[in-house]
Parts: sequence; structure tokens; C-alpha cells
Amino acid sequence: SNERGKCNSLRPEGFAWKYGGNEAVSDDPCSGNKGDTTGIEPKCWKCAPPRYVFDAKFALSFFTLLWNNELIIAIGICIIAGAASGWFFSRPDSKDYVAKAFVR
Repeated sequence: SNERGKCNSLRPEGFAWKYGGNEAVSDDPCSGNKGDTTGIEPKCWKCAPPRYVFDAKFALSFFTLLWNNELIIAIGICIIAGAASGWFFSRPDSKDYVAKAFVR
């Protein structure tokens, strides 16, 4: 049918799974009174949460991913800028001015 059921009434939808029951318990909704299901309708289907949820945890994780990505890029740019400025501002009158720019 096209109508929503108990497990998929909200978005994102969850899914149903079959519960095997616990025969050691006297009031289990699936296995009844220690395995005896006379007089009851076994309710063995359970609802599970959705496999993915876009909530505050996801937003924080995604923001952290973007922040760390930009931080790594910025550190790389600073390293390259430092090396280029060390080369640019070194004195060209010495023979090994390129090597001295990085050793200071």
C-alpha cells in the first residue's frame, strides 16, 4: 500500500527487522510465555533507526572536516611563502645565496 507504516512515518525512514524472541522470558511479545504463544498474536517485527541521520553531530563533523582542510592548506601556503621570501630577500653577492637563505 502507499500509506506509511509505523517504522517509516518520519523522515529519514527507518527499517523493520524480525526479532527472534527470548524464550527464557515469561512476557516476551514475540515468543510469549517461555515459548508458548497460545492466546496472543506474536509481535516479532521491530523498528530500527535509519542508517544515516543529518543532525547536529553530522554538521559539527562536516564543519571540522572543512576547518582542518583549510588549516592544512594555509600551513602549506605559509611554508611555501616563507621559503620564497627567504630566497627573494637573500643577498645575491655571495656564491651560495640560495643555500644560505634556508640555513639562517
